[in-house]
Amino acid sequence: MDIATPGVGNSSGGVVVAPTGLRITGFNVTDGCVIAKENGLDPDFGFAFCHLHSWDVAKGQKLKRGDIIGVEGNRGRFGMATHLHLEIYKPDAPDLVFPYQGHNLDPQPILKEKGAWPR
Repeated sequence: MDIATPGVGNSSGGVVVAPTGLRITGFNVTDGCVIAKENGLDPDFGFAFCHLHSWDVAKGQKLKRGDIIGVEGNRGRFGMATHLHLEIYKPDAPDLVFPYQGHNLDPQPILKEKGAWPR
């Protein structure tokens, strides 16, 4: 799912924060992705926050909901406008998972259930 700060174009965008407690499990530097899993919570969903302009987290770091992960950007192999590409992975996904490995969940129903979806 792609989420964009309106009017940013190709400059750095909004701050990206942890939607829940997370532990950072790795990075996909080429695509500006911070990869994480829920921190001690069931069902232990995985997350990828991609195309970030910058981030200031480290592998193994534990974040609380609302902690800053990084800044929205346009890093990646393909030309694109600034945005956050958010992926949510099934609990059985490995700690370091990448897009299109068969572990993806549709984030829309989860975001709607949590009240984080525009009406």
